Amino acid sequence: MDCQREDKSLSVWVLLLSLASGYSNITAMMRFNQSVSHMTGVVSQLALAIFDREALIAVKLFAVLICFLLGAIFSGYIFHQRKLEPKKRYGTLLFFVGILILLLRNSEYLFYFLAFFMGLQNSMFLMYRRHLVRSTHLTGYISEIGFELGSSLAKTSKDPWKITFYSLSIFLFILGGLLSAYLKGHNIQVEFLSGLYLFLGSSYFLLVRKRLFRKKA
Repeated sequence: MDCQREDKSLSVWVLLLSLASGYSNITAMMRFNQSVSHMTGVVSQLALAIFDREALIAVKLFAVLICFLLGAIFSGYIFHQRKLEPKKRYGTLLFFVGILILLLRNSEYLFYFLAFFMGLQNSMFLMYRRHLVRSTHLTGYISEIGFELGSSLAKTSKDPWKITFYSLSIFLFILGGLLSAYLKGHNIQVEFLSGLYLFLGSSYFLLVRKRLFRKKA
């Protein structure tokens, strides 16, 4: 029973990363007029900016791409063993992210840091039921839902849980965006984002502590 409860807690933690991503993306869009959680649109915008000879816009978009890439590189360095386990210190990382967001709340550098961290978060090696989870964009989730629905119609579905899990991820991404837009009007948009990552970091510490305690028992 304790193992099942622990697994559910970890699943909720992974799902909440989607809420944080949706919140981060809307925060960037409202404060800096640019999304940071996924790069397909950014690359298309970059192509248009180059075609229209909008040098400043092109430079900004290219900087977003580089920041996202650097975040992914950093993630690959610190999570190179590709395992979701206590010693990987996910909690420490998210806790410091929360602090940095708070320190940068009145700075233009917050935009580039969010792009960097979205690249890092999306490349964090998170596994749910032996499937890799990418928590900052939804294209793959929607594709997975569609595929499983089609497989269900053909009565060949092997992972029906994906429909529920990815649907919840999409819902939480939207909810995070709505929450960000709402709190913008109350002037605590960035402060809440900081607190959200501090909470995610702290809660992961608790999950790790419980897991280590169970192993020693």
